[in-house]
Amino acid sequence: MAPIISVGYDGTVDEVQWASLAPRVGRGRYGVVGPGDWKVTPHPSTAQAVNVAGGTGWGHGVLDSATEIQTVQCDSISSGTRWDMVTMRRDWTPPNGATAAGRVTGSSTKQIPPRNATPGVSDDQPLALVQWTAGQTQPTQIIDLRTWAGPGGIIAKDELALTFLDDIATKVSISNTTWQRVLGQNDVPAWSPSGKEFPIAMTVVSAGRTFWTVTGSVTVAYEGPAERVDVDVQIIRGYSNATIPYDPATELGALLPEDVRKTGARARILNVRFTGAGSTVECAAIVSVGSGALSLRGENAGTDIRVGHEATLSFSYTR
Repeated sequence: MAPIISVGYDGTVDEVQWASLAPRVGRGRYGVVGPGDWKVTPHPSTAQAVNVAGGTGWGHGVLDSATEIQTVQCDSISSGTRWDMVTMRRDWTPPNGATAAGRVTGSSTKQIPPRNATPGVSDDQPLALVQWTAGQTQPTQIIDLRTWAGPGGIIAKDELALTFLDDIATKVSISNTTWQRVLGQNDVPAWSPSGKEFPIAMTVVSAGRTFWTVTGSVTVAYEGPAERVDVDVQIIRGYSNATIPYDPATELGALLPEDVRKTGARARILNVRFTGAGSTVECAAIVSVGSGALSLRGENAGTDIRVGHEATLSFSYTR
């Protein structure tokens, strides 16, 4: 394999190298240039090995170009499964420093394993998490950990990338969600998602064939340093009529996903109007923002909700 050509270690950087280095580094802690650069794929013939495609990438002030495929050999596994991380390892040992493809042996847990993370000394840029299974010579799964950085932010393919892109104010787009590293409660750094949608499709079965159906979505967006959670669902009564008492309220189930609940928050009580089925009925919807539970309370001791009655429940809160 041809050695990787690096710019940014000890030594002189000429104007041509600077013109290539400057637009890349500084946009993100790590990155690769193109969609195929440093992509990790199974080795076609060598057991427990993967290939890292040629291309250009950077990390912590060093820009590296590989003109050939780099092969990384992993250890065999006798039982179970193991997740190894394939990396580009930068070593600043004088006099010049060097970058080479390598791996960090992991465990049976799908997570980023402990790695070298001391820029200026030795640092591993994550490229992929590779699962090895006993009895198999090729990977049984590869999770792409590469990132792409431009003037508008960083793009990644998997949320595991958030574990090593953790500088405050970092923005990372993964699928349809943009994550921002913010200062949360008590100035503790935390990831806040914007545009992340949690589809709701909840069927609540009671006695026999009677049930409620709740459909819609819960969406998270930024609102300054906090998150705004928007809830928009339809509540539908099916199969048979139901009587909703005033007390106790009728609990339908968990509406809010755990990721958007707010511990200690007050319950939201909203008036909802059921229409259709030849009549209009009003009752109260109670949403516990802390536990996520949705309950209904009738106007009186017995409020009748008929088959086909539908109501819209829409509200927002910050967390």
